[in-house]
Order: sequence, then C-alpha cells, then structure tokens
Amino acid sequence: MRRSYVSCLIVVFCLNLGGALSAQSDPFEAVRNGRWSNPRTWGGQTSAAVPKGGRGEEVVIQQGVAVALDLPVTGLASVQIFGTLKVLNHVRTFGAHKIQVNAGGRLRIGKNSSPFRGKIDIVLEERDSRTGALFVTYGGAIDVVGNRRGRSSHGKLNATLAIGANSLEMVGNPGWAVGDAIVVASTDYDSKQAEEFTITTVSVGASKTTYGLNLSAAFEHWVGLAGAGGNKSLTIRAEVALLNRNVVIRGPLKPTVIFHGPQVQVGALTRGQGPLNVANPPSVNIRWAEFRGLGKRLKTGEYPFHFHRCGRMKKAIIEGCSFHHNYNRTVVVHHSERVKLRNNVSYNTYGHAFFFVSGLEKDCELIGNLGLSTLAETAPREMLQHPGDAAPATFWLATMKMVVEDNISAGCQGTGFWVANPQESYATQGLATGGIVNQPLGRSEWVFNRNLSHSNGAHGYFGDDRPYLFGSGSPSNPYALVVNDFTAYKCEGYGLFTRNLGYVVWDGIRTADCQIALYAATSGYPAVDGEGTTVFKDVLAIGDSNNRGCDWKRDEVTVSRSLPNINLSRLPNVFPGHDPYPDGELWGLEIYDGLVIVDDAEFVNYMDLSLDPTGAANPRIRRAAAITNRILPIPWAIDPRNTVMNTQFYNARKIWFRPGLESSNGVNQVGIYDPDGSISGPLPSSVSTVAEAYIVADNLAMLPDGASKAGTGGVDEPHWRSEWNAWIVPKLQDRGMLQVMVIDEGNFVTTPHSFMELRREPGTSTIVARSYNTPPPYGGLLTKVHPFNVKQGHLYEMVFPKLAGSGSSGGAPPNLESFSITVRYSNPGDWITFKIPVSNDFQPGNQLTFTDDLYFISHLRMDCLQFLSSTLPPLGTLLPASGFFPAQRQPDPWFGLPTDSTLVNVLTVKGGPAPLLQDSTIANGSTNGQPPTSGLAWFHDSQNDFLFIRIVLPDYDAGSSSLIQPWFLPGYQTAIKPVYKGGMITVKVRDR
Repeated sequence: MRRSYVSCLIVVFCLNLGGALSAQSDPFEAVRNGRWSNPRTWGGQTSAAVPKGGRGEEVVIQQGVAVALDLPVTGLASVQIFGTLKVLNHVRTFGAHKIQVNAGGRLRIGKNSSPFRGKIDIVLEERDSRTGALFVTYGGAIDVVGNRRGRSSHGKLNATLAIGANSLEMVGNPGWAVGDAIVVASTDYDSKQAEEFTITTVSVGASKTTYGLNLSAAFEHWVGLAGAGGNKSLTIRAEVALLNRNVVIRGPLKPTVIFHGPQVQVGALTRGQGPLNVANPPSVNIRWAEFRGLGKRLKTGEYPFHFHRCGRMKKAIIEGCSFHHNYNRTVVVHHSERVKLRNNVSYNTYGHAFFFVSGLEKDCELIGNLGLSTLAETAPREMLQHPGDAAPATFWLATMKMVVEDNISAGCQGTGFWVANPQESYATQGLATGGIVNQPLGRSEWVFNRNLSHSNGAHGYFGDDRPYLFGSGSPSNPYALVVNDFTAYKCEGYGLFTRNLGYVVWDGIRTADCQIALYAATSGYPAVDGEGTTVFKDVLAIGDSNNRGCDWKRDEVTVSRSLPNINLSRLPNVFPGHDPYPDGELWGLEIYDGLVIVDDAEFVNYMDLSLDPTGAANPRIRRAAAITNRILPIPWAIDPRNTVMNTQFYNARKIWFRPGLESSNGVNQVGIYDPDGSISGPLPSSVSTVAEAYIVADNLAMLPDGASKAGTGGVDEPHWRSEWNAWIVPKLQDRGMLQVMVIDEGNFVTTPHSFMELRREPGTSTIVARSYNTPPPYGGLLTKVHPFNVKQGHLYEMVFPKLAGSGSSGGAPPNLESFSITVRYSNPGDWITFKIPVSNDFQPGNQLTFTDDLYFISHLRMDCLQFLSSTLPPLGTLLPASGFFPAQRQPDPWFGLPTDSTLVNVLTVKGGPAPLLQDSTIANGSTNGQPPTSGLAWFHDSQNDFLFIRIVLPDYDAGSSSLIQPWFLPGYQTAIKPVYKGGMITVKVRDR
C-alpha cells in the first residue's frame, strides 16, 4: 500500500540530506507486523511487494508496525523507521545509503537480555559518490547489543613483547579466540609503534594466556618496573585491545573519496544553537559493536558517532565497542547530557578522539576507555575543523562536570587528556557555552581518578585556560578538589600540566620519561585575586626509567635509549613561539606562578647525560634535575610560599634553577620553602642538616646581607650550591620572603612606564624588578602589574622609571601622582621598609596623603604601618610623630576584618629641609633585629627627598583563624605558617 503523505516525508528527508536522493512516489511501506520476507508485511500478495535491495528502493516502516529482518538486504536508498525494525540473528548483511530512526521508531539488533548471537555487517553505503548515514532523531531509539561471550575489550601484557617475537602473554584470560584481530599499544614516545596482529593459537594458563600471532613484532612493547625510589614504584605494561566484534557498523571497504566515510548521528539533524527537542531526547543503547571506515576527514559534524544537541538524555550508553580505522574522531558529545562511554576502544583515528565539544555536556561518564594511535591532522590550519586537531587529544574535554575514571590514552600524536575552556578553544564554531565555563565545581561534579596516559607527542594531561577546579559555600569554608591516581609516561612534553584558580590535590601521581613530569600554574598575573593552590601528594617521578625504548635518532643511539627531545614549538596550540627545552632537558617539577605544595614525593634518576660520544671536546649535556624553574619573558612572580616537604631524591640532582631572561622579572625570583630539610639536607663542611630553610635563586635581593658564595659559615649562614645554581638560606636566620607589587596608580593607563623598580639597600645595585621603555608585548591589564619577592625585615629603595623631562631617574617624575604598594604572602610579625623618593620640588607645607585602599581579600590595615624617624633631631617632621595609625572601621563582610576604603590620613610637612640621612638604624632596616616604632621623617640629601615607611603585619588573634582557610588546604596549616593574602596602601606624593 503506497500513501502520498509518506512520499512527502521522503521528499523532506531527501531535501534535509542535501538532495542526495531523488524522491520516489512509491516507497515500500510496512503496514503490518511481520517478517521482512513476507509480502503481506508490505501490503502485497506476491514477492514483488518485498523490497529486496539492489535497486535503490526507499523503505518506510510505519508507526506501530514491527518488522523482523530475516534475509540479507543491501543496496537500499533509504530506510525510514517510524515503528520497529528488528534484525534476526541469522542475517549476515544489511546495507542502505541512509537509515533514519524517527520519533517513536526503534532499530534493534539484539538487546541486553538477549544479545545478537550471529555476525552481521551493517553497511552505510555510498550512492552517487555521496557518503551514507545512520540517524536517530529526537524520540527515536537504537539498540545494538553484540555478543560479548565473556571477552574483554582490552587488557595488558603479562611480559614484554620483544622485537621479532610471534606470540604474546596476557594477564589473566581476556577470552579472545583464534581469528580475532588485536592491536598492541606503543610503550615508547612514538604512538605509531602500535602494531596489529591476528590471533593464530590460544593457550590458557593459571594466571596468563599465551596467544600465537600471524606476524612478528617490529617494535618492543615493554613490561617491567619503570623504577623505584624508597617506598614507591611504577610498573609499566603495554595495553592490548580487541578490534573485532560480531556486530559491525561500517562504511564501504573502498570509498570513492579516500578518508570519506559515512556518519552515525543521534539528536538534531540540523545545524544551529542549542537542542531542538529536549523534552523528547533520543535513546541509545549500544554495546559490544564495531565501528570502522566511518567519518569524513576535515568535515565538521560527520563523525563515526555523534551525540548532537540531544539535551538531557534518559538512556545514552556506548559500552565495550571498538572504533578503529575511522577518519574523523571517535565519539563526539555535543550539548548532550548523561552520556555514558564505558570500556570502549578507539584506534587509528584523526583529530580529537573522545571529543566533548562545547562545555554544555554535563553528568557524563568516561569510564574504562582505551584510546591509541590518535593521529594529528596535517592539513593547513585554515582547513581544520578545530585548531587543536593539529596536536590532538585522545580525550578532549570542554566540560568538567563529569566522571572520568580508569581511562587510558596509550599513544597519541598530541595530548592524552586535554581539559579546555570552550570559550577560547571552540570559539571558531560560534557555539554558545551557556555560562557553564569557569563555574565553581561541587565535590561530585568533576571526578578524575585512576587515569593513565603515555606515548604522547605532547603531554599526558593538559589542563589550561584557567578553569575553576574547586567549589565552596563561602571562602571561610572551602574544600579541595581531590584527584586520585594519575600516571603518565613517555610523554614528549609534560606528564601533568594543570592550571587552576581554586584548590586541587593530585594524590597518587606516577610519571616516568616525561620531559617535565609536573607543572602547576594559576592566573598568571598575581594582581588578580583568586590564585590557585595545587598540592602534589604521594608522587613518584622517574626521569630516565628502565623502559629504554627504541633508539632511532642520533642522540638516542649515543645513549642507547629514546629521549624526549622534541621541539614543542613545532606543535601548534601546544607551546607556539618558543622552545624552552634545548637538547631534551629533563625536569621533575617545574615551578611557575601559583602556590605549589609537594608532599610525600620521590624523585628518581634526574641526572645530566652526555649526548656526545666519550672523548668529545665539548660534549653537549642534557641537563636534568628534580626541581627547576620556568623561564619566559614575562613579569609574573613565583609564589614565595611554594613548599617541598617529606620528599626523597634517588640518583637525582635536587635543584637546578635555570638562569632567567632579563625580561623575566619576578619569575627570576624563585624560592622554595623547605620546612623539614627535604632539599637542603646536609650542608657543606661539618654543618648539620638544616631543619627549616629557603632554597632561592641567585638573586641578592632575596639574600641576607653579606652572603658569600665562598663562605662556609655555620648552620645559620646562607650557603651557595653551584651544582644547583641556588642558595640555601636557613629560615632561623631569616624568617622568609614576602611578595610586593608597586603600581603607578596615576599613569598606568596613559604611560608605558607603569611600574616602579626596587633596588636592595645598602651597597648593591641589584635590580629586583625593572620597567619597560615600551609597552610589554602581553599588554592589557598586565602592563600595570609588577610583583616580585623580597626578604622580610629589610630595607628596599624604590626607583622610579625615568620619563622624558623628569630630571634625575632617582626622583619622582613630574606627572607621578600616586602609587600603590601591595604586600602579600607574609607571616604575622613580618615587616619591610621602603625608601620612597618624592619630587625634587616638594616643599614644606605640602601634603602627603596615605589612603588605606583595601580590596577584596586584603588584610593590611593602617595599623600595620610604622613611620620611621631618624634618631637625629629632624629639621622636617611629618605628623603623627609616632605609633600606629588608629583603625576604627566596620567589619569586612567577607572576612570579618575592618575595612573602609574612604579613610584618608593627611600628613603636612613642617619646617625646613632635613639633614643628610646618616642613621645606620634606618639604613639597615633594623635595630637588633627588632623594627623601631618611632614616627615618620622626611629627609633631604641635596639631590632627592625620601620617605621611609615600614609595614609590619600584626599577629593573629583568636577570631582570625579563618584567614588561613582560603589560602591553605586542610592538613597544611601546621606545616606551613599561616599567611596574610596581603594588603595595599596608596601613597600620594603630589601637591593636593
């Protein structure tokens, strides 16, 4: 029976597919329940009524009608399912150009209670050189359940598969059989060392299974102990995946256009913003099926499997499936929720494999999946559907509101796990993010546990773009986001690169043979409140492991092991524009911005390595150390609270601080707090172990007076370690470091000279920080940010940038109106003195104005200021003459501290010029180690006028203990002294 309204549906269907098919007026319509082979199912009496395929027939299964496919049918133009199409077990092939499951329709090939027991090819055929498709629209349902029969989708080698071997041992019994197709993952840097085999024999043992192979191995696939320190170890085992399944959904074996295959898509069929029918999402239940020859390379939206704007799904699971030899990703989840991907295999595909697109995907699951041989796109950048495909990720996550557990990236030409900010990284698609990005996460929203990443051309885990990785009801009661058990090995770049604005604990980290094992960063410019804290806990980082790999390159042949000596600047969207790691340098922890705490760690085999044959006149050395610093031409400061404790080093240089670039500014001032002697260890000569110390870069601004590289003083003296390019500064001799920012509040918008410089007093010209003669290349807000680390308890001279027409560079420029000093990261009782120049034409009777300009989380109050006067009778004195400024203000609603940004204290100059500064107490910044408490003086030395301002942080009282919580994680308050976030005072130095 042929009906005209069905013909209209076919016309609409064909037009929606871009005119790929020509509409027919007489499609085959199933009008009653029955077998496909029964003419009465189609409203006829003879076999002519049955669509047998091969002639481009169009088939429609009406709503409420159930058809059982009982014979092989191929060559159909289209199959429209409004009712149910069930494939019986004995059918071997079913082929059509387009299959569409509409609202109320269902395609069933097995179900959970009775899996499909036969073997079938579902072929999405070409027609007129156009690729086919399987669509499941809103309200449609698909069940594809293959016969697992006790088999595992993937497992691990029990012993090394050596070069030339033609059998392998597996842990346990994965249940595979003769004739099965398998792939063994690479265990070296090159993901292309993955190898495919066919099983020829099976021998099952008590705890292992031996499989004979049709080919001999061309590469070594390693199993063994990568290395061990004291109590920690890492064992590596190559993964093996089963590729074939009894239910296959595929494209043509030889597509007309190479790398052009059909697509499988559920959800919306049209482009646009947002889901179209969230009230009636599709239903997907696919288990133990094989997908191959699918996806159209470089074509957005045409993937092997695509959840496309499905909304919140009631049932969406893909489990135990094999996706291999596809042309454009593996599974793409776009604006769809509650999608579950479990125990699937992705092998040999282009671009991001498991791809969560826009940031609107939430409550999804990625559990137990294995991805290997994820291939980079080599087309020109303008042809890429996503810029990251040039250095792709096996797991690319634009959302963090999901569960990611027990997954493995076992070979990728880019990054194993890439957590991205969709507002930045997917902007090319013009997709709205709906405000999901950069929202605090609850404890159960972002779960990332027991994941493994290896053999990557870039990184093991890359989490940049500053996502918030924390959640809290209030700053006084925050909690950390805890990530458990992450392993990375043989990564050309970072094993673990994480950037966050909250509180993250990475607990149980294992790395080996990564060029840089661990890296944590935060917002970059520390002028913005909310910098992140990262804890690396229970860490084993192995530099050179026992997995030596294949030595292909010149340097590798020399040292008989593979090396991570790639130039990362050649990988787009990884680190474009610079190559900071010449000759494959090897680092365990790279210190950068943000607070980093390393607790209970072991660093193994981080030693220099000669890259030239023995006897070379000037051998090239691959530098290595457990801990180093980042070097980039930026002004960002390194947090002076960075801490390493409970840490051991085995065959490893502990520290190597790389000499910074001149333009690195605050980054050059790297320091690490060593509360228990983990790093400092035994000092030179007969000095005993230091119990508490700072390890700092070679920068006099952070050292006590009189520090000498030739010195061998007592335990309370700083010691120079040339093999570290660093100083050990005992904490008992110096309480530590603060961080200071000086901002020209009056000129940073109109003048490129928006920073002050600081210079250590007395007797040095060491530049702690510098200003630019031209605007810095990074521009924007950063042009007014200039943080740097200094030692508490010392005097620093403030040096103003020289501006045109300003006269001496030591005095305040004529157009300088005000500047701010911000003190951060300090212990109660810490203090620092600033020597501040004022304009040469500053005269008695003028006013200086000090404003307490509190902002966000700022705890510096006016009662923290002490104004110093000389012990000689000054000729010019500013009032008040002594003591603290009073603090009579209302409580801060955020922390309960008093605040009032309107309080202004006006100080008027009295009398004439002061004598030359001669008092050593002021010059040296201390009196027997105690800060003086006298008033403020204005001094004149015939060239410049100076103010001396001392800032002293008050002690805590019983009611302020909550101040610790936002900046230190529970369990670390006792190991690391509580600190103030800091505060800012604005100093006006012009006539008012």
